[in-house]
Amino acid sequence: MFSMNLGKLKVNEGELKAFIYQQLHDLEPYVGEGNVSIKMAYTKDEEFAVKIMAAHDIGDIEAEGTNKDVFTALSSAKDAMIKYLISCDNAEEDGEDPNLEAREEAIQAIIAGKTNKVH
Repeated sequence: MFSMNLGKLKVNEGELKAFIYQQLHDLEPYVGEGNVSIKMAYTKDEEFAVKIMAAHDIGDIEAEGTNKDVFTALSSAKDAMIKYLISCDNAEEDGEDPNLEAREEAIQAIIAGKTNKVH
């Protein structure tokens, strides 16, 4: 599921795995049975960059969180994804087409050669 040099993190592997599984559990009500993956990297600015990617009814989405603390970066990415998915659900309840804005962004991202990101 994930791999990283845990020496840089200065955290217990078991503690990190438990925290990651908790974040995935928190996302489950919003993404359902869709695929969810997490990528983590250590940036030049000595921060952790965490990307969470999920397959959803509205398409593939990605949320990112960065922080000097890996736990905060993970939590930020999870919170960004939940916030985005809630806004899509609210737009759908209001009778708006929740996919319209997402489709427009996806089209522009494809034209620009970028992946979709939620910030």
